Amino acid sequence: MQNGKIFISYRQSDTQSEASRLKENLEEVFGESNVFFDIETLEPGLNFAQAIEKTIKQSKVVLVLIGPTWTEVKDENGNLRLFNDNDWVRREVAMALSLNESGTIVIPVLVKNASQLSKDRLPNNIKALADVQWAEISIKRWKTDVENLITVLKKITQKSGAANSNQKFDANDLFKQSKELGNLFKSSKEPKDFSSLQGIWKAYKYYIIAFIIFVIAINSCAEEEYPYDDYGYGYIIDSPCNHLITELPAFYGKE
Repeated sequence: MQNGKIFISYRQSDTQSEASRLKENLEEVFGESNVFFDIETLEPGLNFAQAIEKTIKQSKVVLVLIGPTWTEVKDENGNLRLFNDNDWVRREVAMALSLNESGTIVIPVLVKNASQLSKDRLPNNIKALADVQWAEISIKRWKTDVENLITVLKKITQKSGAANSNQKFDANDLFKQSKELGNLFKSSKEPKDFSSLQGIWKAYKYYIIAFIIFVIAINSCAEEEYPYDDYGYGYIIDSPCNHLITELPAFYGKE
């Protein structure tokens, strides 16, 4: 579960546009594969309930976007949806809170001038949400507030990454990652051309994964297990090591 993924929980009638905007901001920093946004992120044919639950369990952070009507939305019978056991927003929050002891961080995010939550307006299984330190994103201060939230998320996900830095890579992991990187490297023709063709974030990600493969993976796999075929290990290993070392600092922190 501690893999740095970020799950955005929101109520469509309350904060859909804000959730979409925040998703785009977070993807620019953490990558599309690390930000989950229900409908768009689900593959066709997947069971919605199972997919949502699985993703929350795999997430390090769950952001609960709360707008002015988050607790007030009613169903077709006039009952508050939040007090319906089958309300998906409630189920997402309850699951995230239940995983807190396992390391999942839940952050309520107040948007559109929403008020801080009160326990007496929450069902029993999510009352704890009112005790959690919240963040706020104002429409007028969107850029600044999102940057502050990203700073917090970076600290959380970096700690998560550090905790998992001792994981072992098997031959299949190494093959998959090195083959993907090899194809990217091949398309750029030269290491120096990679950043200009793939963009700052992709280049940065490339160098990070390359470091993981050639430093950590080499220490955990037998030499004969390395995949030399296609454009995997054998192709990337020709990339000058000094280029990786000199370019990595240049990409860090740039937008």
